[in-house]
Amino acid sequence: PSPYPSLEPSLSLSVQPSVSNKPSVVPSSEPTVCYEDPEDLFLRRVLNGSSVYRSCGWLQNNPRFISASCKRNTTDGVKESAKFVCLNTCGTCGEMNPSQIPSARPTTLPTSLYKPSQSPSRQRPSSCPENSNSKFFFRFKLNDPTRPLFRTCGWLQSRGSGKLNICQTTESHETVQSARHVCLSTCGTCPYESP
Repeated sequence: PSPYPSLEPSLSLSVQPSVSNKPSVVPSSEPTVCYEDPEDLFLRRVLNGSSVYRSCGWLQNNPRFISASCKRNTTDGVKESAKFVCLNTCGTCGEMNPSQIPSARPTTLPTSLYKPSQSPSRQRPSSCPENSNSKFFFRFKLNDPTRPLFRTCGWLQSRGSGKLNICQTTESHETVQSARHVCLSTCGTCPYESP
């Protein structure tokens, strides 16, 4: 590397970030918000046709299983593997967002991003604002049906394919609605106006 700055940007990305005492002129985008509940369950394995679930708290307390559990890309249709549930423990916080640069190898699981249709919709688009900090009722704490758990739309956006099940629920708690009623854009439940 040269000690002098170049006149043009390089064609490749640097291996390490640059260090500067000055703040950047352009602010960074919002930080990724990752929340991990120790009671959230993930699919550990399927044994003799039966799903075996463990909590993120269990995984934190059993570090010898973290590496193997966090590498799996499995689901049984009810729960997903730890890498999609225990984001902080697995270090996968923010990985559910698509990158700007394609990866060298294809993933083993498809992303759950919506792709544009081949033909335009016959309906006019509606405005469907969504605040990533808006809270929705997620569920009650395990073993304590008196303690509700709430999550944000930002948290839901990071759930990958797990958000589909969450978006299907309609259960609310007191004045807090379900994800499908709060996170309209993320859940694909935006209302459409008739032409």
